[in-house]
Amino acid sequence: LPNTLKLCGQEMLLITFNTPNLEPISTGFMIDKISERLPLRNQQSQMYDIYLIFPSFVNNIRTRVNKSYSGPISDTVKDIFKNHINSYQGENAIPLFAESTIGDFPVIIPNWRPIVAINWLAKRALSKIHKTKSDFVFFQDLDGFRFLSLTSLKKSPVREIYEFSPGKSSHIRKDPDE
Repeated sequence: LPNTLKLCGQEMLLITFNTPNLEPISTGFMIDKISERLPLRNQQSQMYDIYLIFPSFVNNIRTRVNKSYSGPISDTVKDIFKNHINSYQGENAIPLFAESTIGDFPVIIPNWRPIVAINWLAKRALSKIHKTKSDFVFFQDLDGFRFLSLTSLKKSPVREIYEFSPGKSSHIRKDPDE
């Protein structure tokens, strides 16, 4: 593959994951690096590793936040996400699902990487719904990025249950009451 396509890193790669009885999931990655090619026993084939990262991770490495903010922390997180992490526009934009926070929180972000700044803010955020808890997290899942409290996450409905038993094949139950 590397000889045919001349991969050098930073190329975009679209991968589709297929699981029986579920919709296929497609997501884009960037090639970060390719390991050294090693010949296999038959000397006709080669083995190598392709290291993939999300493009948003590259944006996090390449940019820094150096700005003053005031207002709710959730608004600050949305601004950092829009201007420093999510480089896509229009229909290709990665959504951010942000739970609203309370209070005016003036802050100066001193040249931090975007995810460092968001994680620092998460430790100080208070939910508009659960006013006594400061348990926010920032993460990415298959639907986009999320900035929400663990309390809200814990209270959200179960989407799927995954079961695994050693020696048995795993299966998925969509309905938790099955």
